[in-house]
Amino acid sequence: SDLMRTDLTKSSWRKKVDAFVGYVFLVTIFVAYFPVVLLISSLNKFVFLGVLDSFYETYGTTIGLVLFMALLPPVLLLIFRFFFTLKSGAWSQYELTTWYFGFLFVYVLCVTAIGTSVIESAAMLVETPYALATLLASTLPKSSHYYMQYLILQCLLHCLELTQFITLLKYCFWRIFYAQDKAVEVSRNRPERCNEIGQRTAKLSLNMCIALVFSTVAPLILIFALVDIVVTRVVYGYLVAFAEVSGPDLGGVFWVTQLRQLQLGLATYVLLEIGILAAGCESKFAWVSVLPAMFLILHVFYDLHKRYLWVVLPFDKTVSEITSDRQRYLQPQLL
Repeated sequence: SDLMRTDLTKSSWRKKVDAFVGYVFLVTIFVAYFPVVLLISSLNKFVFLGVLDSFYETYGTTIGLVLFMALLPPVLLLIFRFFFTLKSGAWSQYELTTWYFGFLFVYVLCVTAIGTSVIESAAMLVETPYALATLLASTLPKSSHYYMQYLILQCLLHCLELTQFITLLKYCFWRIFYAQDKAVEVSRNRPERCNEIGQRTAKLSLNMCIALVFSTVAPLILIFALVDIVVTRVVYGYLVAFAEVSGPDLGGVFWVTQLRQLQLGLATYVLLEIGILAAGCESKFAWVSVLPAMFLILHVFYDLHKRYLWVVLPFDKTVSEITSDRQRYLQPQLL
C-alpha cells in the first residue's frame, strides 16, 4: 500500500516541527545551489580542452547544468519523506513537482537575468521593483541560443530514458545478492525511484515555459520545443504504458499544477515583452498596451482553483448522474 501510516499518527506539534526543519533544509539547499550554478555557467571561460574546446563552449555549460540539477530530486524526496506529513507516497511526487520546478525555473531560466552578481541584482530590484522587466529584457534575449541547446539536450535525455539504464544498473547490483526474479523485482521497486511523474512534469513544464518566454524574441525555439514535445509523447507514452510499473493516481493534481506553472511562464513572457517595449520603442508608454495581459494572467492564476471544480464533483451533479434515465448495462446473470 502507498499509504504512509506513520505520518497519519503524528501529533500536531510534531508535524509543525518536522515541517519547519524540512523548510530549513529546502531553503539551505536553494541558497547553496546558487554559487555552484554560477560556477558551472562560467566554466567555459576557464576550461580549455584543445580540439574539444568548441564543443565544450557550445554544450559544456548546458550539459553541466543539466547533470547538476539532476542530483536534486533524490535529495528533495528524502526531505519530503522524512520531514513533510504526507497522506501517501504519491504526494511526495507532487511536492517534488512543485519544488523542483521552482529550482529549475530560478536556476535554469532566471539565472541568466540574475547574472553573476546576486547582490547587485537584488539591490536594484529592491530599490526599483519595476526594473525587473528591464532586467529581463536586457539579458534573456541574448541567451536564446543557450536555451535552444537546452531543449535539444532534453530530447536526447528523453531518448536516454528508453534504455532504462538506472534500472539496469540496479539490476546488475542486486543480481549479486539475489536470484534473477528477485533482482528484477527489487530493481523495479517504485519507492526507490525519483525519476517518475514528479520530476518529469517539472522538467516538461520548464521546457514549455522556455518556449513561451522566447517565442517572440527567438521564434526558431518553437521548432525545438515542438520536437521536444513529440519526443516526449513517444518516449513516455511507451515507458508509462509498457515498460514501467504503474503507480497511484492522484486524479489530475499534476495536470492542474502544470497549468499553474505555465501561467508563471506566461507572466514571465509578458514581463519580458514589457521590458523590450519600454527599452526599444520611441514612445515611453508603448509597454502599457501589454500591461492588461499581466492582470489577466494574475487573475487566472489566482482563480484557477476556484473557477473549475476538478477535485470533487458538486453534489447536484453527482445526484443527476445517479438518477438519470439513460440506459445502463446490466449483466444478465445478475437479473
